[in-house]
Amino acid sequence: MNHGLTDIMETDAFAELKRIDADTGGFYIDAADESAARALLLRATSGGNTTTKTTAALGTIQLEAGDISGSSNGPLASDSNLVVISNNGTTRFIFDAEGTGHADDVWSDTAFDLAEEYDIFGEVTEGTVLTVDAAHGNRLSRSAEAYQVVTGIVSYHTPQLSNAFNNIMEKYPQLQLHEFTNPQPVALTGVVPTLVTNDNGNVEIGDLLVTSSTPGVAMRVDDKWKKIINDRFVVGVALMPCDAQECVINLQR
Repeated sequence: MNHGLTDIMETDAFAELKRIDADTGGFYIDAADESAARALLLRATSGGNTTTKTTAALGTIQLEAGDISGSSNGPLASDSNLVVISNNGTTRFIFDAEGTGHADDVWSDTAFDLAEEYDIFGEVTEGTVLTVDAAHGNRLSRSAEAYQVVTGIVSYHTPQLSNAFNNIMEKYPQLQLHEFTNPQPVALTGVVPTLVTNDNGNVEIGDLLVTSSTPGVAMRVDDKWKKIINDRFVVGVALMPCDAQECVINLQR
């Protein structure tokens, strides 16, 4: 090996372990690879898996930070930086002690839409139009009639915002939150593939869509309501036409 990084380590070395500071301590890992895309690989193999999503969750690879407290360690102070990821000395990502992520630029996602996890009453499929479930608190259900309030559309991908109640159930018992029995990704905004019908006339690009009498399916709005309908009753704007009783088209929420 001859990486040429003589200011960092000897040319025949592939890694160094040393103290960060001679007086205060700390542990420093330095790795180099002259040809491969990765210079440092951390790998762990566990005999069991945990799916718990709470503040006491465990993982196969786990990083834990703490603050010196007397002869032991305690939690980091409020707003402390838990993990910092840098690009050659320039900070790009920060994860703080409260669990908030900060980025030097925008977070990128390959999904068309922004989705949040909700509990859904009844069976639904991708593209199903949803409304409030009046019979069950803190749940949604598929739409059942024309011109209902719209709460979202079942998305085709894993939600970016998940059901992580943490301690909110204990903090606000009056909310009557419950563990989800049928969690589904619900698209809140963006481009969403949606179930559509032409029962109220063929759908053209740019038409406003509302719920129809077909459960979970959208239709074009009547011309007389186009300019006065409340946004809460609009499923979205058609980005594709539909000239059949059953279509799946992209719309913008």
